[in-house]
Amino acid sequence: MLEQLKNLDVNRPALEELVFLSAQAKLLRAEFEAEAVDVPEWLDTRSRELKREIRTRQADQRDSGKLK
Repeated sequence: MLEQLKNLDVNRPALEELVFLSAQAKLLRAEFEAEAVDVPEWLDTRSRELKREIRTRQADQRDSGKLK
């Protein structure tokens, strides 16, 4: 899971995988903070990318649903 987050390719995973990875990233960030360890920059970057891709896919699904 850690390698999947570090090497994230948002174009490949299904929406459900993206949501799972986003949840894991949040959990990992919380653990870094709980242990008073600096949060790696890549983790915040990946979290933003995941959120953006999830929102984009949701919007695409809503738009395509309106067309049907």
